[in-house]
Order: sequence, then structure tokens, then C-alpha cells
Amino acid sequence: MIIGNYNFTEPRRIAATDNIERAAVYVVMTHNGVKWFYLYVGQTKDVAERFDKHEKWNCWLSNRQSGGLYVSVLIVPNKHRRLDIETDLRNRLPGLPCNKQ
Repeated sequence: MIIGNYNFTEPRRIAATDNIERAAVYVVMTHNGVKWFYLYVGQTKDVAERFDKHEKWNCWLSNRQSGGLYVSVLIVPNKHRRLDIETDLRNRLPGLPCNKQ
């Protein structure tokens, strides 16, 4: 899936990411059966960390549509590159209610 000119994985339900132990940029999203909505952009050294323990979990739940919560991942080993991509996407993607302070 192309998100902001980056080649992310196809969206998967958040629970399905537990086996990906890689450094990555990720986009949490939801859909209403017709359209995707971006909720949050983040980066991590280990995508396998439990999303339901994430500090924004409640925000994701309160903003999810009928289609549920999904995540797309872009594997990026270099921390500085991950931070650059995360910043770029936060500035370019519409929505992102859970990135707002």
C-alpha cells in the first residue's frame, strides 16, 4: 500500500502484527467499508511490541470506524531515517487525530 509515496505493507488488523520483530514506521488506520482513515503515525525499534499497551490505544479505539483498527508497516532499520519518514508523514497525511497533542 502506498502511503505518502512510501511502500508500506498491506493493512493488517493490529493483533496480526505481533510476529514482526523489526524496526519500522507504522500507520494506524481504520475504515468504514469504503474509505481508509489515518489515525496515527509512529516509529519503533520493534513493531512486535503490543499495540494495546500503546499510550494512544484509547484514542485509536475512540476514533475507529466500523471496519476496525489496522496497521501498515514500513521496515526501516535506520533510526534517523525512521524519524525523518515519521515527520514527513505527520506533516502530509490528512487526519491523524491521535498524533495531535
